Amino acid sequence: MTPEKLKWILADAGHGREWAHVFRIGDEDAERLWNAIAQAALDAQVFRVIDRGNHGTACGVAFPLTLNGRTATVTTSWHHPAAGDAPRLVTAYPTSSMDPMPALRDIATSYLVELTTPVEGVPAGARGGVLELRDDNTAMIEITSLPLDSVERIIFVPLAQLRRIG
Repeated sequence: MTPEKLKWILADAGHGREWAHVFRIGDEDAERLWNAIAQAALDAQVFRVIDRGNHGTACGVAFPLTLNGRTATVTTSWHHPAAGDAPRLVTAYPTSSMDPMPALRDIATSYLVELTTPVEGVPAGARGGVLELRDDNTAMIEITSLPLDSVERIIFVPLAQLRRIG
């Protein structure tokens, strides 16, 4: 993490107003913020993965964070330039919501979704309907955009690998 990136995240041009409002911190807290984000992100669940081809992979990660006795969900974006490379923090901002996975709550039974990454041999970009949401943060999806036989049409996909399209 570069000092410039943290200064941008905590600046008014970045998300400084949100950090100041939610956690009562400013640019003088950059190192403490980075340590807290880096630690919390280690065990956090990825809610979105976007394959950018030759430009690597982008991942959305959300987790609860406590600073100055205040707790809120922090949403972060990370860039992985290539397989095996260490991730690089792109941005981070707090929300007033305590839901640790805000983006996943966008998906419900009967919604039309698109795969953001390949799953069970079905390519990224394949579309289908949500048949069932499961307790393990997966969904049963019936793929409708590809000519698959009836057994292959039903796949189980982690919610983090789906994007709602309708």
